[in-house]
Amino acid sequence: GRLPEGSISTLAFVPDADDVPSTEPESAPEGVAWQSVVMARSERFALGWYGASEHAVWDRWLVALRPTERLRTLLAGWSLYPASGGVTTGTGAVLGLSADGVLVVGTDETMVRDAIARPTPSASGRAEIGSARLDGRLAAGIARTLAEGIRSEDPRRESLLFLGAMLGLAREIGFEAVADAGDDELV
Repeated sequence: GRLPEGSISTLAFVPDADDVPSTEPESAPEGVAWQSVVMARSERFALGWYGASEHAVWDRWLVALRPTERLRTLLAGWSLYPASGGVTTGTGAVLGLSADGVLVVGTDETMVRDAIARPTPSASGRAEIGSARLDGRLAAGIARTLAEGIRSEDPRRESLLFLGAMLGLAREIGFEAVADAGDDELV
């Protein structure tokens, strides 16, 4: 897909039309709020979380999506809709647009540029409804790093160490839900 390798976790989904907000925010969101603004106004999206540091675990993320006309209009109204192949910077996020019209929003400009430069994934006879993946080893390492920053007498430290051990057992877990267009069934 569009998302660079090395994510701790990914989620791809086709949003339900009933979940789209009926009103638009008056100003551009800040930081992680970008995720909900762009995902709710897309036909489908892929979200990846990338480890940052023990103090900012989820600060590095990317969302790749095909923007709806509504989202294009909203971003253009904030003067944040990028030109094809270009990037713009919002409040706490970088927005990039690939040559084939995929919008990438994230916190790291290098990662956004990498994502918009990636080739378009080839289409198959199956439409992806949703998928998720968790790299247990990366997530375990982050949990352990977080625990190391907590005093030994704090019970949260042991909870994080336990969580890290459990996540580490998982290695790589996930699911993929697709619809087979030829058979009209969920696979």
